[in-house]
Amino acid sequence: MTECDHKAVAKLCPISKTACPGECAFSDILEDLRVGIMVFDLDEESVFFQNKYAENLVRCAIRPRDYGKLTELFFPDGEMSSSDDGFRKSVVFGDKVLGYTVYNSTRRFLSTFVSDITQRERQREEHARLITAMKSTHDIILMTDPEGRIEYVNPSFELITGFSKDYAMGKHLEAFLARDNSNGSLPRELREAMRLGTHWTGRLNSIKKDGTLYIEEATISPVRAPAGEIVNYVVVKRDVTEKVTLESIAEAVNTMNNIGYIFSGIRHELGNPINSMKTALTVLGNNLDRFSRDVAIEYISRIMAEVSRVEYLLHSLKNFNMYEHVAPQDTDVSSFMEKFLSLVSEDMRKRGIGVHAIIHPEVRWMRTDPRALQQVLLNVLTNASDALEGGEDPKIVISVFRMGGKVKFSLVDNGCGMSEEEQEKLFRPFQTSKAHGTGLGLVIARKMLASMNALIEISSSRDAGTIVEITLPEGHGGQP
Repeated sequence: MTECDHKAVAKLCPISKTACPGECAFSDILEDLRVGIMVFDLDEESVFFQNKYAENLVRCAIRPRDYGKLTELFFPDGEMSSSDDGFRKSVVFGDKVLGYTVYNSTRRFLSTFVSDITQRERQREEHARLITAMKSTHDIILMTDPEGRIEYVNPSFELITGFSKDYAMGKHLEAFLARDNSNGSLPRELREAMRLGTHWTGRLNSIKKDGTLYIEEATISPVRAPAGEIVNYVVVKRDVTEKVTLESIAEAVNTMNNIGYIFSGIRHELGNPINSMKTALTVLGNNLDRFSRDVAIEYISRIMAEVSRVEYLLHSLKNFNMYEHVAPQDTDVSSFMEKFLSLVSEDMRKRGIGVHAIIHPEVRWMRTDPRALQQVLLNVLTNASDALEGGEDPKIVISVFRMGGKVKFSLVDNGCGMSEEEQEKLFRPFQTSKAHGTGLGLVIARKMLASMNALIEISSSRDAGTIVEITLPEGHGGQP
């Protein structure tokens, strides 16, 4: 290496104050740095110097036969700039990406600092794909700060609501809610979920720029930093106004059908006891002087029995409208089942029915109204015990387990089962195969469960028992 070359290399090192006589005094420092350093010779268009760190980076990235082509690989356009201003570039070698910053050290030499930016580039590409996906989706996507102030909206927000991105920035989510949505504030459950940092899904009544009201199905999820604190909320919303309209039409049609069943049932259920009472009163009235006291009391007892049946029917109809406003809450599954089993076990034992409960250990919390769920389960167990009457080794197995973020109750009996025709009528008012039933129990049960975002499904085969499955939202016990 010439004296001039030593001076050039010395100038690359900011620590150096003098040129190195005979051998570069700082070569060891450059070799041991954990930063890749390469020096390109502009006159020779070749690599003048590279430290071990840079050499390892290059050897891990390129094929051995390309070692002699580093200048071409780092400067594929053939231009090795001699500008005083630094510039940054990157080069892709297979699955590796090397980034380097070039500075003009002298008129002859370019000093280059090289690093492996493969992971950073992958993250950048992933971020770019994510942004592209957010911009391309038809759903509204927003990002807010921990207090609910908007920091990002995608193009679908502007397209659907009519509000511009600039208008939305910095405003609270509440600014886009209709006034009839709890006076334009976020629902209490949503505010509580944001306070606790938990996930929330539900419907919001929102308003567009032109004043049009519409219904959104929204999902709001917290974004946490590595330390655990919430830094953002991601909000995904979809306009479901048309869907809700169609659901309302279907519900109206279903209601009209149910009304028909109800009126038909009322006429039948009330008509029979009323006719019996009229007949008994007529006979009693016409023979009051001839009947003995005991016979008259017998007729009066028959009349009172029919009155009691009418009262029971009216009470059942009243229950049809009960629990209009259920209050779902995080409920401990084990505690609920312990209380429920203590309530029914003695009665089942007297009937000779074995009740076995299996609660899987991963089940902790469910989101339900305990009082309403208890009524539903009591109804299901009553139906099961009736189906088990007269059977051999009658038993009911209750299993509780998690499935797909839900809590599922499975009640299986080995009773007489049902035919397909009977199953089709299960949820029709006043349709029952019981001698003393009203046909309203399962209708009420399904209505209560629906109001808690829960489902009930029943499958059965004649002489092979029945399976009742109740699916409830999972709770979190007040924890994120």
